[in-house]
Amino acid sequence: MIGKKQLYVVGLVCIVGVGVYLLPKQPKSVRENVPTDIDHAEHSKIDRAVSLVQSGSNPMEGIMLLREVLAEDSTNIEALLYLGLFSVQSGQLEKARERFQTILSYDSDHLDAHWQLGQLDFDAEDFSSSAEHFSVCASSGIQEYENAWFFMGRAKELLGDNPGALEAYMAFRPLTEDTVIIKRLDEFITRLDNNIK
Repeated sequence: MIGKKQLYVVGLVCIVGVGVYLLPKQPKSVRENVPTDIDHAEHSKIDRAVSLVQSGSNPMEGIMLLREVLAEDSTNIEALLYLGLFSVQSGQLEKARERFQTILSYDSDHLDAHWQLGQLDFDAEDFSSSAEHFSVCASSGIQEYENAWFFMGRAKELLGDNPGALEAYMAFRPLTEDTVIIKRLDEFITRLDNNIK
């Protein structure tokens, strides 16, 4: 059985790997409009801020630039997302949670925000909320969020919802080719199937 710490490590790797790879360069509202010079300047400021934080050369300046963007436009989803991610990295989990919840108040289908809140809720042992967030990601049908089926299954299993957990694990099974994961999933599926019968 996978322990909480192992799931946390897997989640952290997913957050860093998938999160950085999948982060939108612009929020949907900006992508749908013709960019103006102000949009370019704002986007450039966000890119510079992220670079400063990720390179470690001057992380506080990067954070301040992101805050400037939000001072100019409190609905800037990209700036909110990065501030949330950086809050997770620095262990400021409540700040991170607030940022991701704010994103969902502007865009209730924002998958990165759901993913992050799913991880935060799982770590806080709020498995019901975690399963709901992962369900949104899993049902999106987007390949980068397929691992959400596993995390949703795990959360449901910890809630005692064995049929729901079994369904999620079985949905995830054909989506992975990793033999180690498949072997582990088969163990979970067999165990749950036996418990349900």
